[in-house]
Amino acid sequence: MIFIKDKIEKILLSTKLNIISENQIKNNYPNITSINYLLIIDDYYIAIQHISNKPNINDVDKFIMNIQQLSNILQKQIIGIYLSYSDLSHNAKYAFNNINKSKTNIKCVSIYDNNQENLINKLIKYLYTHKIYIYYNDDSIYMINTELEL
Repeated sequence: MIFIKDKIEKILLSTKLNIISENQIKNNYPNITSINYLLIIDDYYIAIQHISNKPNINDVDKFIMNIQQLSNILQKQIIGIYLSYSDLSHNAKYAFNNINKSKTNIKCVSIYDNNQENLINKLIKYLYTHKIYIYYNDDSIYMINTELEL
């Protein structure tokens, strides 16, 4: 059985972008503890956190705080992707909305689905909307299902 974290890592490695893993993040930035992956794009970064339990406001606040800290350290815009099997609570959505409305260097998005395969496909679709493509071993591009809602 392949765990979702392994599937996410395989997808991210297939983007051919530079990726910083959770262990590397923790080694380089010991205070950053709620980011699993950091994708390095030319002029911005994408931080990804996956949780398997129901998201709560404390987890979301910590994620937002970690993205803000990392953005300040790196002096780059960061898009935070919060992956989970269930939707955010009302308070967590409110926190994301406030961040997204503010004039900060970070934006946050929640991607959720109770089905692991759909969750992975939604992540791929989100990356695709940012012109981040998934490649097969032969360098052909993975085609996405554009009908799947985010």
